[in-house]
Amino acid sequence: MAAGKQPAQNWDALREKLKKMLLERIEGGKLVLPAMPATASKVLECLESGSHLDRVAGLLEQDPVLALEVLRLANSASFAPRARIESISQAITMLGNTRLRSLLVTASARQVFISRNRTIRELTGALWQHSIGVATVARQIAVRAAFPDKEAPYMVGLMHDIGKPIVAIHLLDLERSVSRSVQDHWIDPTQWLSIVQEVHRPVGVAVAKAWNMSSDICKAVNDCVEFDPIERSSPANAVRFANALAKREGVYAGPVDMEQVETVLLIGRSMLGLDDDGISALSTALRAVVSTEG
Repeated sequence: MAAGKQPAQNWDALREKLKKMLLERIEGGKLVLPAMPATASKVLECLESGSHLDRVAGLLEQDPVLALEVLRLANSASFAPRARIESISQAITMLGNTRLRSLLVTASARQVFISRNRTIRELTGALWQHSIGVATVARQIAVRAAFPDKEAPYMVGLMHDIGKPIVAIHLLDLERSVSRSVQDHWIDPTQWLSIVQEVHRPVGVAVAKAWNMSSDICKAVNDCVEFDPIERSSPANAVRFANALAKREGVYAGPVDMEQVETVLLIGRSMLGLDDDGISALSTALRAVVSTEG
């Protein structure tokens, strides 16, 4: 029987087998997790240890891509400098440690969503747009709702789906190992995506821990599938709402239950104190960042 034409029961059997194998790898700690790029890791270590500004600037200057990102953000409308900033040292001072950390994690996370494999690339391109969109909206929610920590929601939004491309790569390898097909995949695409959706969360938490994220961020990555009615200013709440908004705006990879999305938005707007104008502004910001990343 031709690839892609398997009976539904065969797809179901393969799906369950692959899911079981993936869960065994996750529980056994056998999934290969992506390391944070060396420069980003070193700079973050310096920031944590309180190293002198010159040391941090020197490390960034050794990585032209990161240096350009730092200068671009420092000169963006978000910071609106009086004169163009040309030096890394000036840019670091303008950004501050918190935003610099976010930039470094963003650059590191972006690499996880890049794949040479055509099948994975088609999935991860949309996933990256979703993740950066959710992160940006979550940060703006934190500002609008006066959260004490404005950057934690951004970091959680950035990391909330980072397990998906990792699971996708392992899933493709496992699928080839149990399939006689020589094509990229023969499992039904919807079921393939559903496996990624079901098992990605613990992988994302593991990456957050491996990248030395705070325990609060790691917890929020795990908890952002539900609202926290007790801690209104939880990063997980901002990400939960931002995730639903992104889905409503079509910034997502995979099927969407629009009835559930609207329910989440209804609950979230009340919990976070958002009105129609605020939500409209968040939607505009989401479309803007997706357009930039696209």
